[in-house]
Amino acid sequence: MSREQLTIDGEFHNVDEEPKELGPKQTIIEWVYNLHHSRPAWDPIVTYEELFRVREILGQRICKTNLANFFYFSKLPYANSAWPPSVLAAGYTGLARIGKNRCFEFVPLPPGQRDAFVQIERPNGSTFYGDLRTDNGKLSDRFRRFKRDDEVRLVTVVEKSGLVSEFFKLVEKPEGAYDHNIEPMQSPLRSGSRGEADSFYIGEWLFEDGSKREFMIAVEAKKTGCDLFLSQMFHHTNLALTIAEESGDCDMNTTPVYSLGIETVGKSQVYVIQYKPMLWSQLEDPGIAGMVVGAKAVYTFRPGVFGIGGFGMDDDDAPGDKRQGSLLTYGQQKTPKP
Repeated sequence: MSREQLTIDGEFHNVDEEPKELGPKQTIIEWVYNLHHSRPAWDPIVTYEELFRVREILGQRICKTNLANFFYFSKLPYANSAWPPSVLAAGYTGLARIGKNRCFEFVPLPPGQRDAFVQIERPNGSTFYGDLRTDNGKLSDRFRRFKRDDEVRLVTVVEKSGLVSEFFKLVEKPEGAYDHNIEPMQSPLRSGSRGEADSFYIGEWLFEDGSKREFMIAVEAKKTGCDLFLSQMFHHTNLALTIAEESGDCDMNTTPVYSLGIETVGKSQVYVIQYKPMLWSQLEDPGIAGMVVGAKAVYTFRPGVFGIGGFGMDDDDAPGDKRQGSLLTYGQQKTPKP
């Protein structure tokens, strides 16, 4: 196989003219890793400028990938299949980065982790289960029957149903706080080449002394068949803090952000997972290691909603059903059907 000398950032490197049976992203990531590894001083940060230059060298005949979404994956298998086996064998995974032209960072694999990317914590014995009413005037019968099955639909249902505010009753409050106010701000929250979060909320904790303390919520939503994974959640925490600071909505050095994942897990049923709040100073250290799970819940919309886990509904959950048998008071069992 012929070889040629290629240059990037003023350095010359040899690279195979054709990839060794790797996919487009694998080819670019492996090439960039080898480039960084060959330098006298190890620098784990990969910039968009580097990626564009690498694609100029390799990509016109290998890769048509949109580099603005280079480090975005909708499904966990896609993420792991895009990571080069050679880089994984060297003990590295990747972590999305925001600002300063950064795309991602090579980070050491956590102890015991065998895949580049892993799924978030699943529902378990500590998970709260409850019903969320949709016939309280927030969701009309017409809206519940609208036949769409995508993440925009999921985000809209979450916002209109008040799920986030309801879920935050389970979230650990700061000392002295007794309640909260939460308001949706934007869906989705976009930032050009830095990606997007599915929705963004501003909230405030209410304290017994009359004071208030602001916080932010970055939401990642996944429809049936897609996956939530930790590096994605961390990316959206980073993104929300950066955009909020740029817009002047808050001080990212003092306003914490909660990362919230919402995933469709069944017919009219969603899984919600919350990570404990982080400040801007914590994004670099401890970084993703500081992503600690807080509250978890599985909610079932009652009456059911088309497009959340499919288009079918049980007869007793159909829009317009008013029977009390589907009511659930938290901490109690459902009333048996007559």
